[in-house]
Amino acid sequence: QEKLAGELTGRFTMGKDQAKQYLLGQISLSELYPFVNGWRGMSGYYYGNQQKLEMMEKDEGWLKNELHKRGYESYKDIFFAEWNELIDDERGKAGELYIVERTEKRD
Repeated sequence: QEKLAGELTGRFTMGKDQAKQYLLGQISLSELYPFVNGWRGMSGYYYGNQQKLEMMEKDEGWLKNELHKRGYESYKDIFFAEWNELIDDERGKAGELYIVERTEKRD
């Protein structure tokens, strides 16, 4: 159970421990409510992005490597990332990864 709960919550960036505890029967559903809005659409978002990587003939390992080259250890500090691919007659495919960092909400 512990392993499965870890796998199911592995991609969570917030409320990860609470979700795992809930799956293991250690906390009540009401303790998850502060995290629900953040989780909405998360699975579809990841799946859609995985499909986009596959269309570019790339995978999550490639993305993590590209982010690591630019000093990012995880996705948590990234709001948006976009790969612009160009096709050069002489050199083949080339491109650039553009990143917009997540910032704190301002009043």
